[in-house]
Amino acid sequence: MPHATLCDRLPRRPFIARCAFALMLAAAMLLWMGTAGAATIIDHQTDDIWDIPAAAIEQAKATLHIAYGHTSHGSQLISGMGQSGGAELDQFMSNNGATPGLYLWNSGGTGGALDLRDCPFSGAYDLGNPDRYAWEAATRNYLSDHPECNVIIWSWCGQAATSLDNIDIYLDLMEGLIADYPSVDFVFMTGHLDGSGDDGQLNLANEHIRNHCLTHDRILYDFADIESYDPDQLVNYMPLLCNDNCDYDSDGNGTRDRNWAIEWQESHIEGVDWWPSGAAHSQHLNGNLKGYAAWWLWATLAGWGSAAVEPEPAPEDGARLLPCQPNPMHTTATIRFELAAPQALELCIVSADGRRVATLLEGRMAAGRHAVAWHGRGDAGERVAAGAYFARLRVRGGAQTASTPAAKLLLVD
Repeated sequence: MPHATLCDRLPRRPFIARCAFALMLAAAMLLWMGTAGAATIIDHQTDDIWDIPAAAIEQAKATLHIAYGHTSHGSQLISGMGQSGGAELDQFMSNNGATPGLYLWNSGGTGGALDLRDCPFSGAYDLGNPDRYAWEAATRNYLSDHPECNVIIWSWCGQAATSLDNIDIYLDLMEGLIADYPSVDFVFMTGHLDGSGDDGQLNLANEHIRNHCLTHDRILYDFADIESYDPDQLVNYMPLLCNDNCDYDSDGNGTRDRNWAIEWQESHIEGVDWWPSGAAHSQHLNGNLKGYAAWWLWATLAGWGSAAVEPEPAPEDGARLLPCQPNPMHTTATIRFELAAPQALELCIVSADGRRVATLLEGRMAAGRHAVAWHGRGDAGERVAAGAYFARLRVRGGAQTASTPAAKLLLVD
């Protein structure tokens, strides 16, 4: 039986249920990132892989040629994308309704996969090994030999917890590369958590990197921020002395006594809400989030949020239900729908015999995509029995009411 977590003392927002918030945030972010000169920040708010359209994934696979330098901590990104060329993540996603083969990668991008070259550099291992300069020379040498490469990303492995003068070495070298290779996207990165909290040198250094990226409109994969939150995003664990293993201090006595990732995994369903990534120095869930955020990064660099990726057309009939995720569901599913114009509507769950089980929404909603969670409970709060249910969306115009085709949802114990 899972024990209570710090989040249990707060209103819980389950993993996939947070999509309503994530979709609104994503819309704002895409408008922001589509503005010329805006920074691109990949952090804990951009780690829901279900929000990335398949067209954006395909665009990334068609256009990006990525070189990634890292050692063990940086390998969490690779673990989260699936160490075996994406096979593990792809299996998890396809088991939950995604298109099989969508999330595959390899060096060279053969077979329609993403071209991701894992540790292809010579003369350097990460941003601090063998020193703080070697990675820059290795990057220049690689680009000289591989002019087709259009994305460069390097990670830290502990060396970010240093003076701001040393961080400025990194920033200055990155700016030199950006100036000399204008057709290449250079991705900045923060360092992994080390348990030193708000006032630690690591956080000061990471803030320095963040401020630089915001000031100069750069691309940032915020490694530290991604591992500062569980998928519910209710608690920032970094100030609670959280470390790379996801251990944190729950009671303020200075000792790390709990682990947010293990607790979240134990209270959710393996294979539905998370999958075993084998992330180095950490927990499976942290690896999951790193991989999801990586795909968000690739999709964004390939044009997601701009004219480079065509948005799906608005529904011609005024409203439509989109596929429920996950399906089958165990504890929570997200019901998604789209409106072509502002509408008064009712969204409810009905049983196979047409009996109303739960009303999820009733009122007027703006045009666009929306999402709401169903936790497998009826209007009275009772857990409903396993079986087939249907999401039913009704939109009202004057005295008329129209229903979209119902979306079938299978609830599994």
